Amino acid sequence: MKTRSDLLPQILLGGLVVAAVIAGIIVVGGPKAGRMERRDTIRLEDLRKLAEFVRCVASTENKQLPEVLQPQAACTGQARLADPYTDVPYTYRKTSDTTFQVCAAFERPDAVIYTYFASGTFDAETGCATVTYYR
Repeated sequence: MKTRSDLLPQILLGGLVVAAVIAGIIVVGGPKAGRMERRDTIRLEDLRKLAEFVRCVASTENKQLPEVLQPQAACTGQARLADPYTDVPYTYRKTSDTTFQVCAAFERPDAVIYTYFASGTFDAETGCATVTYYR
């Protein structure tokens, strides 16, 4: 028959395992944080596609950046104009004759994994990509 002192190492080990699991959930954020990060990844990809859409529109309009974004037959299927989760339109701003910004509201900007944004930069804190259009 096992005594309490015999079970102490097993109890301590079990406690350590539970503490490690809890610490892991705290660090990673759990399933809810994972869903938020996946949605943000899709938003970032949408901004990339939206930047390509803007370039396409500019190419069809005498190499001029559009003042506002509207669907265009020559550039269909390239980008969503609104967040698929909130239906809030992505923001577009023409900042000069050759630069523009496309922006989205990210749920976890601190966790957005930015790797590359062609001909531009991305600021996770503001949720905006500033892109240069080369004529």
